[in-house]
Amino acid sequence: MPPLIVIICIALKAPAIPGITIGIIAGAIAAFIFQDVNFGNIVNAGYGGYVSQSGNAMIDELLTAGGLTGMMYSISLTIIAMMFGGIMEKTKQLEVLVNALLKKVKTVGNLVAATAATCITSNMLLPEQYISIVLPGRMYANAYRKMGLHPKNLSRALECAGTVTSPLVPWNTCGAFIKGTLGITPFLYDPYACFNYLTVLTLLVFGYFNITMTKIDEEPETVLQINQLTE
Repeated sequence: MPPLIVIICIALKAPAIPGITIGIIAGAIAAFIFQDVNFGNIVNAGYGGYVSQSGNAMIDELLTAGGLTGMMYSISLTIIAMMFGGIMEKTKQLEVLVNALLKKVKTVGNLVAATAATCITSNMLLPEQYISIVLPGRMYANAYRKMGLHPKNLSRALECAGTVTSPLVPWNTCGAFIKGTLGITPFLYDPYACFNYLTVLTLLVFGYFNITMTKIDEEPETVLQINQLTE
């Protein structure tokens, strides 16, 4: 039932946080009814994760996960990335860097290309995926706004260039994770990672030919909500 409830919330286009919260509550109720656990067990699972004791080693390995502590590595890296971007912004380092990069950016296509190039460079020089998403996002937010572009365009550019290219870099945390999990270096699968390359190429084509590049005035309500959240 909990996964079904989350799927229904997605289908109804419910906001992410309420939808996930409803799924969590449904899971807690199901655990209380079917697994005979108390409120303390549910809170402990939320913090430290669930430990499966089915007796099947493969199932236990699959289901033993979750909790706040299980996500702490990713959460801490996100916080560090935001702190790094905030320091660069407040010390005006970010402003100097952006101004230098945007001097030759006069079109939407060039802005998208600059965003993609910054994400890829960040993945190579600052080998952590979260930094390559957060830092360029803070760098180019005002530039997209000045060109009248909806924030979803920036979000897509960060996803297409920052997220999918990180596994291609051997010394990036994503590349290191894949090497540790599958036992192969990114150099072996890079030539065959067509999705990763084509995603960046599609992003650039859409930017230069103004395909699906949403303007702010097309969805002003969404932009207003984003501004209220950031303020």
